[in-house]
Amino acid sequence: MILLPAIWLVRASQVAGRQVVQLTLAVLLVANIIEALSRAPWLGCSAVLVPQKLRGRYFGFRNSILSLTNFVGVAMLGLVVSAWPGGTLPGYSVVLLLGIMLGVISVGCQMWMTDVNPQVLKVEGFWDISAPRNRC
Repeated sequence: MILLPAIWLVRASQVAGRQVVQLTLAVLLVANIIEALSRAPWLGCSAVLVPQKLRGRYFGFRNSILSLTNFVGVAMLGLVVSAWPGGTLPGYSVVLLLGIMLGVISVGCQMWMTDVNPQVLKVEGFWDISAPRNRC
């Protein structure tokens, strides 16, 4: 959201394009630092939710899918930016706006998700793979 006014100011010729690039890199740096600080607690929480016997397979598959999605997504969106009819700056603006909208939609969808207390599930034997279940 911070970058949208900067892109508008470039169009109004009040800010140099180089300054928008520097602002973009600064925002990405701050976002990556915040993400790095939150990664360990998030993995700790998700490790509690995944049964111990399945953790290696689950996180390996998850990381593979995320890496593939990142690789393909960056290449495709880079192609969209470079091939945009109005130039690269409007193309970048459109891709940035799309990313912001998808991020807001993602946060909105997370509000509908119910929170699970893994300690209660552990006590009830939910994650015990060997225990027989009543499938009624």
